Amino acid sequence: MGGPGRAARHTDGAGARGRPRQLRRHDDAWRSVPQCAVWPHRPLPWRRIILNMPVIRRGEPGDLARIAAIQAASPEAPSWPVGDYLKYDLLVAVSETRVAAFLAYRTLAEGEREILNLAVAPEFRRKGIARRLWNVFLEHFRGSVFLEVRESNLAALNLYVSLGFQGLGRRPGYYENPPEAAVVMKFHSC
Repeated sequence: MGGPGRAARHTDGAGARGRPRQLRRHDDAWRSVPQCAVWPHRPLPWRRIILNMPVIRRGEPGDLARIAAIQAASPEAPSWPVGDYLKYDLLVAVSETRVAAFLAYRTLAEGEREILNLAVAPEFRRKGIARRLWNVFLEHFRGSVFLEVRESNLAALNLYVSLGFQGLGRRPGYYENPPEAAVVMKFHSC
């Protein structure tokens, strides 16, 4: 078997014959390697996701039917009259030639915006589309962002916390159908 030199190569991340060991997504070591240390030497798993990401654009009147369908399939999200979204700023994510998600927001004051609704069609969830909409939104805005989210909507709460939102308080009875409290959250971008 190998001597002390061979063992040393394995402990510092090298594979057999002294070549760097290729990390797999399930390896604990993969999570600890900074992305810049790996790129561009080995394609990263998330690179494939980025190539398949939808196009983000401004919402248009022709998108409202699909937005209504997404909103109907998302009972945990706020239910605004769909036509009202055109009175505010509206971003849509288009994937496979159809609207997969939308983000509606409004300006409250200089440096302050409020997210009115962020919803993803069920078949497109957990693919990074909401995060992509959020990142496009942030590319053009610096300041404070507020939103309310159903207390029971753990998926949305976890997403918002992962995006950097912090809880500010609670509004009892804020939502109807079913009646429920809202968690008020804030994000500040420099």
